[in-house]
Amino acid sequence: MKRSIIFFTTLLFMLSCSVMYGQTSTNEESISFEIDTINTSVACGDQYGTSWTGHGNVNCNSGWANEKNAVVRIEIPLSGGGCDYCTGALVNTTKGENNDKHYILTAAHCLKSSPNGWKFYWHYESPVCRPSQKPQHLIYTQGAKEVAKHVGHGTVDFVLLELYHDPAEAWDITPYYLGWDRGSTQNSATVIYHPAGDIKKLRTISSFLPPDPVYIPTWFWRHTGTDEKALEGGSSGAPLLNSSRKIIGHVCRYTPMGNQHGKYWEFDSGKFLSAWEGVTNSPNSTNRLKDWLDPDGTGVTTLDGRSLVCQKTIRLQHSLPRSNYHAVDSIISKQVISSGTVSYKAGTEVRLLEGFHAKSGSNFSAQIEELDCNSTNAPSFSSPKGGDPDHIITEIPDFSLSQPQIPYQINLLPNPNNGAFQLETNFPLAEIEMFKVINLLGTTIYETKHLPSNAIQLPTYAQGVHFVVLFLKDGTVLTQKMMIRQ
Repeated sequence: MKRSIIFFTTLLFMLSCSVMYGQTSTNEESISFEIDTINTSVACGDQYGTSWTGHGNVNCNSGWANEKNAVVRIEIPLSGGGCDYCTGALVNTTKGENNDKHYILTAAHCLKSSPNGWKFYWHYESPVCRPSQKPQHLIYTQGAKEVAKHVGHGTVDFVLLELYHDPAEAWDITPYYLGWDRGSTQNSATVIYHPAGDIKKLRTISSFLPPDPVYIPTWFWRHTGTDEKALEGGSSGAPLLNSSRKIIGHVCRYTPMGNQHGKYWEFDSGKFLSAWEGVTNSPNSTNRLKDWLDPDGTGVTTLDGRSLVCQKTIRLQHSLPRSNYHAVDSIISKQVISSGTVSYKAGTEVRLLEGFHAKSGSNFSAQIEELDCNSTNAPSFSSPKGGDPDHIITEIPDFSLSQPQIPYQINLLPNPNNGAFQLETNFPLAEIEMFKVINLLGTTIYETKHLPSNAIQLPTYAQGVHFVVLFLKDGTVLTQKMMIRQ
């Protein structure tokens, strides 16, 4: 079978910790720690410009181009309405590209609602350094499940989540999987985070303080700030990266110390090593990291990060700061190319959907090319797909005036209901690959690969909040909260 080359030229995208406070008692010789849940409910969606102005824009530090793509803003819907925010990061495993799991590390106190309904915002950052600009688009995937966690009084607070689907298969996401270092000695660190749910920021920690057996347990990296807002709400779960750009910990608490030890504020981050081994008397796969990030038990102490130089399928909708896209199988695009030169190279096909166009002053080309995924930091595929001499040159019409496709929409009627409801969509039911109903514990109470009609009757049900989750054939995941009552 002949494969096509498509060519087109220019005429034409907390610490809002249920925060662990260190409260100073009247006796300055002791500090009591307790978990205090703060209502940080704010509007869901865009939070641009909501944080303290002293945070450093991540895009004023060009050397972190890969690592920043691992960091996500997590939007957490609250039962009373509104949202809370945390920060998380994609983490590499010793299986590398051979692992079909996509893990996010964040703080466990962020679990104020089921991660089934969480939104993970990718590339939520200013496109420039100064003055920062509002992101053009809100790009997110939705839904994850817990695989390991630990929440404790004065101990490391973490949760490892598994995303429901591969972020690289969604529109406009260029993921990076952070490497890690579980060594016990580190000199400095960099934090990439989303304070107050704002755009991505970066802060350098020049050195760590020595352990304090009274105030700071050995499970934490002890570092400081000069202001309460050095890492403000929304920073919880943000990765601490060492000079080799590997995770050594994550933000999980702050301690208002008054003027004790000559420091006004101490920000303590859980050590990756502690979460790796577990800090309970009975560590096991449910409360530590090593079973998931080193599933074959290799015992390595450090692991490099992993970029996706050769993604399997790339879906593009809006302009991203890249000039070359390389995919094992397909590149599917309805991207607007505003300037410069952009090249698509795919092993099998390039599909330009309605909405794609390149503006005047830019150049665009697409081709089928033999794939070389064996370069440094690139995944290795056993049977890469390449081009052949029978390429077909196809001219694509000008889509400059095309309207973007209407976003997928779902609605449940009635809601609340007694387990019987109508599923309203603006797309055919045939586009649904899997339909699930999941409770707040993450348990699937109903699933089917075939919906004969929009009328749903759950065979069994329980009262309370549930989530209807639709997995579409193009990789989109849609989630709607539903209340079931008798």
